[in-house]
Amino acid sequence: LFFTAQGFFVQAQEPAYFLPDTLPPTDSMPYEQLTSISAQMLRQADLLLSFHLEKTAPLQQLRVDAETLLAQARQDSTISKDSIKILQKSLKIAKASEKEALREQQKAEQAALRARTLTETSDTAVLRQQVPKVFKEIQKVAALSRPKPVEPPLATVIGPVTINEEAPPTAEQEA
Repeated sequence: LFFTAQGFFVQAQEPAYFLPDTLPPTDSMPYEQLTSISAQMLRQADLLLSFHLEKTAPLQQLRVDAETLLAQARQDSTISKDSIKILQKSLKIAKASEKEALREQQKAEQAALRARTLTETSDTAVLRQQVPKVFKEIQKVAALSRPKPVEPPLATVIGPVTINEEAPPTAEQEA
């Protein structure tokens, strides 16, 4: 029984983001344009929510599998303490990954709920006030949905390192 979650990487396809980078001022927008933007934000929030739901499910299963393997390993007297420690570390990593995904999912649920509430509003003043706030919230959730950039290894950044074949002078040679 050997299991490690360190190599596990949930790779869900990044959701399409179709809202503009910036929102035009809502002060002078007509009601029809505000409701159109609200409907677009709701579609985007729903896409982001489904992305996070799909991302969370395998992480929850990974944690359950890690718990099961650890419980089985503790029952098996032939498993070494080192293997049990590795399984405990794997479970800890799985729990942390699941917790982060659930936190992101909760933010996506809140954004979708606010966008849905916004589409049900018929008051122009409320729309003018809330559309920018919900827009920013959806942008934050979208940023969570994008893969985090991976930094290249230092060796590729600094280039090849050459070693001088000549040995540095010793104290006797300098004197």
